[in-house]
Amino acid sequence: MSGEPFRFFWRFPSDAGAFSASNTASGFDVDNLKRSTLDKKWRSDEFGSALVETVTVDLGSAQAITAFVLLDHDLIDTDVLVLRFASDSGFTTDVGTVAITFRENTLVEFFAAVTRQYWRLEITALLDTAVRQAGRLLLGPHYEMERSLALGYTVGPGQDTGKTIRTQGGQLYGDLGVRLKMLGGEFVAMQEADNVEVDALKNANGKSVPLFVAMDWTNFPLKKSLYGTLTQVGSSINIGVERWSFPLRMLEQK
Repeated sequence: MSGEPFRFFWRFPSDAGAFSASNTASGFDVDNLKRSTLDKKWRSDEFGSALVETVTVDLGSAQAITAFVLLDHDLIDTDVLVLRFASDSGFTTDVGTVAITFRENTLVEFFAAVTRQYWRLEITALLDTAVRQAGRLLLGPHYEMERSLALGYTVGPGQDTGKTIRTQGGQLYGDLGVRLKMLGGEFVAMQEADNVEVDALKNANGKSVPLFVAMDWTNFPLKKSLYGTLTQVGSSINIGVERWSFPLRMLEQK
C-alpha cells in the first residue's frame, strides 16, 4: 500500500456559489467553471496593463474548505498564482492566502481547514497579450481515508472515444477522440468511518456525478490522481471486526 492515505474530494459547495471574473472572453462564461464536464471553458480576455486576472467565488456563507482544484487549464509556469480568502467581498477582513504550486493541466492544493465565504484565484501573467482558460474550479472539504488502495491498483489508459466510419464508397474516416484514463483498485480492511464516507459518496454521486481522487499526492501529485465518475456502486463487504472491503472503479471525465 502507499504510505499516504487515499483522498476523496466530492463535496463541492463552490458549485452552488456565485462566480465572477475580472474579465471574460465572449462565449466563454465564468459559470462554465461550475459545469461537471470539461467541454466548455472559462477564458479571460486579453490581459490589461495590470496583467492580473481574477476568478472570485462567493460561497453564500462561510464554509470550511480544505481543497482547491483547477482542471483542464492552460496556465504556464511563469504565471504567479495565489488563492485568497476573506470574510467580505472586498477582501479586507480575515484575509489570508493559500500557496499554489504550478502543475500542467491541473492545479490541486490540500490544506488545513479555512472557514470563509469569499475565495479568489489570482493569475498574474508576464505577457500583456496572453489569455488564460480553464474547464472546472472546485472548492470544498476533502476526506482522507485511513490508508490508500491495496497494492495492484492501476491508473492508466481506458476507454477510447475515437471511432472509424467507412462510407458506402469504401473510404475510411477516423475521429481520433480521446483516450480516457481508468482507475481500478480495492480498499481492504476499511474502518467503519471510511465505509460510511464511501457509502455517502456512492449514494450522492452514483455513476453520473464526477469526483476528484488522489492516491499518493506527495510522491505522485498528478500521475496518481483522477477526476472522473464511478463505474460501479456496489455494496461494501463486511470482513469482520468493523472492517470493510470495497472495489473502486472510476473513468476519467472530460
